[in-house]
Amino acid sequence: MLAGCNPFDVFQEDDDVDIDETIYRRIVTKSSLNYKWWMTSDSVDVIEKFLQLDPSKRLGCQQPDGFEELKRHDFFKAFNFHQLYCRCVTPPMIPKLMDENDVSNFSSSFTEQAPVLETDYPCETEVIDQSLFVGFDCVNTCYT
Repeated sequence: MLAGCNPFDVFQEDDDVDIDETIYRRIVTKSSLNYKWWMTSDSVDVIEKFLQLDPSKRLGCQQPDGFEELKRHDFFKAFNFHQLYCRCVTPPMIPKLMDENDVSNFSSSFTEQAPVLETDYPCETEVIDQSLFVGFDCVNTCYT
């Protein structure tokens, strides 16, 4: 979220690249991490600590004071966690929306994708209690 992409991004330069496999390998080996040039050393450090493969070494995961450890990290030194908890902090960006269906703040590469409404396991949908959806008719008129 900080950089607008994940640090394991793969840029497909030829059709033979298995992107999922390459991302998985990068996660496991932590090789070829892509950090933006403008990221501070505190930003890179907190990301590195969040990406620890061993959960017992991961920032914020140590018991019983994991959250306190996270709050002490230099990246979060300017955060007032009490105000955040009380919802007293104004977000740095509040999008201007035309209406509740406004998606102009999202990339068109995302909003133009066809929705995938199926599962690899059709039996999952068979066990859902369909009576929960009686009378439900949510249809976005922009896409009909």
